[in-house]
Amino acid sequence: LTSGLTARKNKYAELRQSVLDASLAEAVDRVMLPSGYPFDEFSEVDLESSPKYQELVISRLKLSENHLLLKQDSLRYRDVLTQQSKNIVDDLHAKLARSSLTNDGYLSLQELSELTQDVYSPPFGSSGPLDIGSVGFVDLTPEEFRGRDRFEFEISFQDDLQLALIDAKGDFLKGDLSKYDFVFVTQLRDSSVDREFKDASNPGSKFQSGTQQVPNPEYPSAMANYQKAMSEFQSYQIEQATRQQSCYGTGNCIALGMLNGLNEGLRKRNVDNAASKLGQTPQFLTKPVFTPYQYKLSSVEVNKSANVDYFVIDVQRSQLYRNSFDVNDKKRFTIAYNVHDNDPDRGSIIGRNSTDQDVADFETKPFVVGLSSLFDLGSLSEAEKSDFVSPERFLASISSDIATTAGSASASRLSGWSSGTIADQRFDSVVLVRTADSIGTGFYITPELILTAYHVVEGSNIVELQYFDERKSSGRIVDHDLRLDLAIIRAQDVGIPVEIYSGPIRLGETVEAIGHPKGYEFTISRGVVSAVRKKGSIMVGSSAKVEYIQSDTPISPGNSGGPLFMGDRVVGVADWVRVDQASQNLNFSVSYNEVRDYLKRFEGR
Repeated sequence: LTSGLTARKNKYAELRQSVLDASLAEAVDRVMLPSGYPFDEFSEVDLESSPKYQELVISRLKLSENHLLLKQDSLRYRDVLTQQSKNIVDDLHAKLARSSLTNDGYLSLQELSELTQDVYSPPFGSSGPLDIGSVGFVDLTPEEFRGRDRFEFEISFQDDLQLALIDAKGDFLKGDLSKYDFVFVTQLRDSSVDREFKDASNPGSKFQSGTQQVPNPEYPSAMANYQKAMSEFQSYQIEQATRQQSCYGTGNCIALGMLNGLNEGLRKRNVDNAASKLGQTPQFLTKPVFTPYQYKLSSVEVNKSANVDYFVIDVQRSQLYRNSFDVNDKKRFTIAYNVHDNDPDRGSIIGRNSTDQDVADFETKPFVVGLSSLFDLGSLSEAEKSDFVSPERFLASISSDIATTAGSASASRLSGWSSGTIADQRFDSVVLVRTADSIGTGFYITPELILTAYHVVEGSNIVELQYFDERKSSGRIVDHDLRLDLAIIRAQDVGIPVEIYSGPIRLGETVEAIGHPKGYEFTISRGVVSAVRKKGSIMVGSSAKVEYIQSDTPISPGNSGGPLFMGDRVVGVADWVRVDQASQNLNFSVSYNEVRDYLKRFEGR
């Protein structure tokens, strides 16, 4: 019986390929195979592994009249086609789609906008963009903005159309668009990040400030147990010695001796166990000493915004579409500052809040815009439409816009009090610098860079800036010099830079400090240059000398980092005051010579 069953099994195995081949044509029509084949039933794996079946399916799909029918039919075979066959089908679909879109020899803007529709996507997703025409891309964002790091985050474009964009800037500037059907032009006017420090709180916590020795509550019990075991052992020994003296009869004495030995061993073990427990129980325990303190939680709201002009040039029809779009992305962070390194809950506090780096990552993350939303007919119907003559004429028409954009980025906002007072124009170069736990002063040295004292911003990556006209903005620390106690902030908003003094300075010259002493914003104080002298750095010790302008100009906390003006030029950066008993009017600012040398070093980085 066994040999007969094996023979039948082998016979069916020999016939299996012939039966499969005979069934392939029906399998193409119905995507089915004979069922119930003895011993080794057919499955989809047989169709996928059959080169002949793959050829039959491809031949059948090639008969499709258009890409719509091809996609509909091909999806019936998704489970039985090899990856190679799927690639062939996708390429065939792309060919039929191109033929459908360009049957009149021209790719229209409407057809271009329809490329996101699902009917144009390949059935199996293995082919690349549809090669239906030549679409160029040109970015006309002013280079002077890029060089000045005007834009704080990039706008990138996602090619969610079935296109292959070509960098056409070179051809565009040469005035030759003959090889393009469309040209997509962008001009990023502005991208900015507004940071607003909403509120702050000071939660309480504790940090380990040391250790102390305290009595171990388990030690007295361990000592008492040992003393008890030892007392019982000694008492038993005395008692047994007395009994042995009154023993009579050899048999009785031997039996009594064995019993006494067992009891004595038990009590000896009790003593050993109690001694071991006592040895493992320290008399004193080392316990941490915690000191209460407060850290700071600051809520920061970040709003990213941008404005982009874009143009679609229909080269074949000489049409120009002009439109724009805005970008807005907002997020709020709660940042923990001044969390003590020895706080046992430090990891938890940091983990449930954000850091300055989290804010910086969000601020610089590119904003992605899908091309389909820009080429959408609804968007383009709102666009300004005009004739396109040439790239030269186009560039000339928008050059004034570029100049206006660049100029507005550097435009000043003149300040003045509503009470009728006339503000000092130098106020437009000065800002209030606020961190999580201090305030200071800074001033513009370029349209984007602000100089301040390092001790004002130490420990912070991002600071809040406040202007005389009550605007609020922010900036990021980009460099510092510890010896000079100077730091540079890249500001979100542009400002009017000041001129740094050069040459000799006359003692007794009148100088003025602008700052925010004790929080009294935009205060001017006046004095004279008392001396120019080198003193030890207040940040790194007396061995590191710094040249200071000594003056009797009143300076208070809040002035740090602010300018010491002689006329319209800065001769020093307010830094420190000697306030010990009997000291008067001893105020020191980092000298203009040190400032100029530092800025030269910074330019080379």
